[in-house]
Amino acid sequence: MNEKDMSAEQTFSEKRYKTIFDIASVSLWEEDYSEIKKNINDLKSKGISDFRKYFSETPDFVYKAAQMIKILNVNNFTLKLYKARNKDELLSSLGKVFTTESYKTFKEVLIAIAEGKTYFEAEAVNKTLQGEPIDIFISITIPSEDAGFKNLLVSIFDITRLKKI
Repeated sequence: MNEKDMSAEQTFSEKRYKTIFDIASVSLWEEDYSEIKKNINDLKSKGISDFRKYFSETPDFVYKAAQMIKILNVNNFTLKLYKARNKDELLSSLGKVFTTESYKTFKEVLIAIAEGKTYFEAEAVNKTLQGEPIDIFISITIPSEDAGFKNLLVSIFDITRLKKI
């Protein structure tokens, strides 16, 4: 395959991915966790190995780590789930979406990353921009290489109706 064909193939793959991302009937978030991974690596180099204990004793790290996340993109279903008119409205109102419980779940994500796990999943509660609670199931495939943290895909399933049943 020559360079031109490879470029065309890559463009086709990117368009296909973008289409699937946009029309998926699950909330998808593309996020950059590279700064978080760097900070966890720094903690490891300082000899910290019990991250559950460390994050419990240093809750500020969890809140600071949450601020380190760069949200690169969200799909249309995400806007619908959180009842946002557009991406800017959602991204500028994340403080309304995440609850105290969200930080407990995020702490577990950080522990999974620090322990080198390759997958994380959990139930949690978020809120719509109007303050209505949403029961969610969050799923993250954790990359094995540091470079993979620049583009993490987070899937959020709305399980509110299932929880009510």
